[in-house]
Amino acid sequence: MAAAMTDRACRRLLSIALRRMGWPDDVADLISDRATSIPGAVLKVEGDLAIQLAPAPGRPTPPTVELLRINLCIDIFSHVPHQRELSDIASLKALAHPLRQRMLTRLQRRGPATSADLAVEFGVDRGATSYHLRQLARFGFIEEDEARSTGRLKFWRAAPQDIRLPRHSASADTETAAGEVLRQWQQRSERDLAAFLADPESFGDVGAAALQSFGSTLLTADELTHFTEEYIALLDRWSRDPEQATPGSQHITVLFHAFPTPDERNRS
Repeated sequence: MAAAMTDRACRRLLSIALRRMGWPDDVADLISDRATSIPGAVLKVEGDLAIQLAPAPGRPTPPTVELLRINLCIDIFSHVPHQRELSDIASLKALAHPLRQRMLTRLQRRGPATSADLAVEFGVDRGATSYHLRQLARFGFIEEDEARSTGRLKFWRAAPQDIRLPRHSASADTETAAGEVLRQWQQRSERDLAAFLADPESFGDVGAAALQSFGSTLLTADELTHFTEEYIALLDRWSRDPEQATPGSQHITVLFHAFPTPDERNRS
C-alpha cells in the first residue's frame, strides 16, 4: 500500500536526489522546498524502495511536479538508503551472528562478492558462507547482484538501507538481541579507530585529512532528533557505491555519538 511521507522527509529525498544528479546544494534545496510546497505534491512509497512523486488523490498533477516526475525517476530514488528499524526478533538474531556482521560489512565497504570470494577472505567453509549469505538475504540485509551473476555463479551486494535499532522494546528478547548487535557495532568502530590512530601516517593524504571533533550544544529531545536526522542526511549526500567511487578514494569510517552529558544531567 502506498503511504504518504512527511513534507520534511519528501524535501530530504528530493534534495539528496538532486545533489546526486550534480545540482548545487543551494539550488537542490530551493527546488525541493518549492516542489513540496506545491498543492497536490505528495511523495508516495510503493513497497520498500520504489519512490515517486504523485498528485494527491483527486488533484491534477501540477506542471512542476510532472517535470520532477520525469527527471527524478524511481531509479534515482532507489539509491537513497531505505530507513529500516529492526524491531522484530528474527531480523535482529539474524544480524547478531558475528560472521554475518563481518560479511555484511565487507559487502558494504568493498562491493559485491560471491560465497567463494568470502570463504577465501574469511577462511571459512564455502558451505558456511553460502548459508550465512542466504540468511542475510532472507532478512533483507543483502540482495543478489543480478547484473554480475551468471548461471550458478551468484554475486551478492549489500542492500541500500539505513538500519536502525529500536529505541524502545516491550520484549526482553528483542532488547537483548538489539543490544548484541549494538555491542558488535561499537566494538568494530572502536577497533577501526584504534587501528587508524596507531599508524595514521600509513594512510597517506587521506589519513592527514582525517578529522576528530569533540563539541557540545544545548538541545531538547525533539531538537536532538532533528539534529540526528540532518546528520544522517549529510552522510547520505556523501555516500556512494564502491564501484562508483572517485579514483583515489579510501573507505572512510564515520563515527557519530550524540548523548546527554552525564555530569550535566542534574543541573538546571
